[in-house]
Amino acid sequence: GPAGLSFACSLIDLNLNVLVVEKSTQKSISNPKPDGRETALTHNSLKILQKLGVWDLIDQTSVSPLKEAKVFDGDSDSLLNFAAKKSSIDALGYLVPNHLIRLALYNKASSSENLTIINEIFVESVSTSISGAEVILSNGEAVNSKIVVAADSRFSEIRRKMGISSTMKDFSKVMIITRVSHEKDHGQTALECFNYGYTLALLPLNGNISSVVLTVSTDKADEMLNMDKEKFCELASAGFNDSLGAMKQIGERYSYPLVGVYAQKLRATRFALIGDAAVGMHPVTAHGFNL
Repeated sequence: GPAGLSFACSLIDLNLNVLVVEKSTQKSISNPKPDGRETALTHNSLKILQKLGVWDLIDQTSVSPLKEAKVFDGDSDSLLNFAAKKSSIDALGYLVPNHLIRLALYNKASSSENLTIINEIFVESVSTSISGAEVILSNGEAVNSKIVVAADSRFSEIRRKMGISSTMKDFSKVMIITRVSHEKDHGQTALECFNYGYTLALLPLNGNISSVVLTVSTDKADEMLNMDKEKFCELASAGFNDSLGAMKQIGERYSYPLVGVYAQKLRATRFALIGDAAVGMHPVTAHGFNL
């Protein structure tokens, strides 16, 4: 994922040999498919990707500047409004398809001389001491290293193997995402409506296109996933008070169960947790990858 690959890329110019152990196939990480997710990058995250030499590897025509964000609470007339024009910055942040970030990171990492990626292999066991660490891989190979870093998701097996406990919260909610086109201009403004029973968000992409994110309780997820396109778009459009006019679904519908996690400690002897393995946030904050 992007957290592990970002960290690997940050080690490229150091006098280190870096091994990335990846459970997925080489094909799946060298050519990641769209997954519906748009990552909202902060200015600082963008600077880090620039420093790593990754930002220029991302198709810039797919980068959408976020100029304004409005957050609504039910039918209340009050709202939170964040606007770039109120400050000296050009945009609040930048929306980039998650799979394009992963692609750029992989291209950077795989072209490095001191970095090796092995695929379709997982960690069988890990042990560390004051003097070093040993990892036994699923193919039986033993790897000795100075440090082990785990970035294997919020359900991290390596975290568990190291005896680090975590606090998990199952929100019993599912996030449903799809791309839509709409009649009216969104003005590069994100909308988030906290309605009672569900949450509806709109992420503005280039042109009259947006990513619609619907969060519902798990028992309602199948109904929303199986709803026909026209009815789904009517529901989404009505949720934004028809401010963007009629909507048309132009992408697949994706779903993600929502579970938050916080590791009880983020490091141990010659060992560290990063990414979701350390802290898995609720996506409503839009800060998971930024953190």
